[in-house]
Amino acid sequence: MKAEQRVTRNVARLWQIERDVKTEQDLLNALHPWHGKQNLKFNQQACFLYALSGGLILLFCFLLKIKIGFVIGCILLILAYLNYHSDRGINAVIQALEQKMIQVRYDLAFNHLPSHLPFSTQSLFLFNQLKQHFSTLFSAHSSASYISRFASTNWQINQQDCPVLLFEYVNIIEIKTHDEDGTKISWRKEEHRQWGAFIFKMPALGIAINNTQNTFKAPYQVPWNTSDIQMNEYLYIRGYEDLQLAKNLTPHRVVQFDQFFKQQTGDLIFHYEQDIACFLGLAPLFEMHSQHNDIKTISNLRGHLRTSRLLHYEQFKKQMITLLSSL
Repeated sequence: MKAEQRVTRNVARLWQIERDVKTEQDLLNALHPWHGKQNLKFNQQACFLYALSGGLILLFCFLLKIKIGFVIGCILLILAYLNYHSDRGINAVIQALEQKMIQVRYDLAFNHLPSHLPFSTQSLFLFNQLKQHFSTLFSAHSSASYISRFASTNWQINQQDCPVLLFEYVNIIEIKTHDEDGTKISWRKEEHRQWGAFIFKMPALGIAINNTQNTFKAPYQVPWNTSDIQMNEYLYIRGYEDLQLAKNLTPHRVVQFDQFFKQQTGDLIFHYEQDIACFLGLAPLFEMHSQHNDIKTISNLRGHLRTSRLLHYEQFKKQMITLLSSL
């Protein structure tokens, strides 16, 4: 069997594995032992040689005005095209297996809403509703801003299942620019990405906290300062209503918020009526880290998947659960 056919068969087999496996160990076991050639890279040497030879021949023929060489050069370039194999299929199945591993390892359901919501709930409707609940975080952003990726999961907090909706948020910022004369005005768009979570079954504390120096808008405009001057310099705390804020912002909770924001950068709001909290920060929660990134064989792929981790998400989840468990 030709090497290219082996690679194609391996890719087809990997797609079948991606469809069948249910657990992390199932996926790793399906990749070892492999029972066959492990190639996951097309040999493009022949394609490269044909293309190089054809290009050089055409160049010399153009310079020396040799007509017969044009035909030979074109034939070699056609052979290069016919022998080229795109890596798109290989990259696609690797990305699918990466997402599968992340999904089963962290119990993340990508493109699915939390199971406690009505089955008929549409994602666009839900996100619009959630952004209205936390309009102080989202209202100042452009209407072109959007949630590009999301995944639902459940966290165990004080022996209770709390649905969580993780998301990646793309904030489109329009910037006004002028030409050199300062007369012509134009607009350019910049994308700023943030990551966050909507956490359900939370106490309705009516508290908004950040360490980003962003100013909270209504309804979180009741100021709060602690007795710690240094904490006041970097921790911005606002509430919905004076009595509610005094009741809910106990010294113990202030200490817990302080510890959390020493490790995370972002905005955290506990809604004043709904049992939902929202965090929006800078840590890329869906960014994958692995010790094996040069994938040429099935063995390389297994090592890559085995060591792949969402390190930012692991840290965020641990720190957020610690915070929420203490409230």
